[in-house]
Amino acid sequence: MDMEHHISEDITLTPIHLDYVQDIFEGFDKDVIQYLPLDEPPSQVDDTRAFVEHSITQMASGNDLVWVILYQNSFAGCCGRKRRKSTGPYYLLTPQMRSTQTQARGD
Repeated sequence: MDMEHHISEDITLTPIHLDYVQDIFEGFDKDVIQYLPLDEPPSQVDDTRAFVEHSITQMASGNDLVWVILYQNSFAGCCGRKRRKSTGPYYLLTPQMRSTQTQARGD
């Protein structure tokens, strides 16, 4: 089953993959992780690799759905949905992507 979703000409959701470890590590700074159960951003790329591997395992078991957000084919963030009791999807965008959204809305 192809789980890639083309939201628009510019935005694609693609299943999380180890190819994005470095992008996630670099993109999830202190401003982004404030929405996660973390005190500070991961200090080592291996910590991010463990997160991605866990996410892949959770997807394979049917517990979670986790995508990488691509904006014009460049990493912009991650989003996901837990299959367990959850209040809704979560979205984690890099500061650059949040700035792009703000500009697009005219804020």
